[in-house]
Amino acid sequence: RIVTVLVYPRIAAAPNKILGLDWSGRVVKMGKNVTSLSIGDHVAGFDLGATYEDRGAFAEYVKTPRDLTWKVPEGTLTDEQAATMGCS
Repeated sequence: RIVTVLVYPRIAAAPNKILGLDWSGRVVKMGKNVTSLSIGDHVAGFDLGATYEDRGAFAEYVKTPRDLTWKVPEGTLTDEQAATMGCS
């Protein structure tokens, strides 16, 4: 579930697409092959907003590949701080 999203002013609206790139939140559901995260984990990542009709961070929930998501070490960063980290 998304808690924080960063806003990039140069990303134009795209008809029928969900916007939003960098995000932070909590895991509420995972694909069957994801083994390195647990429900409730604090995670952050990047999603290709304005590219797909069913993906983008400007939503209540984000669906994103595991390789674009990272687990935030407990007690280290707020949601706002984690959303600024992106993926590297």
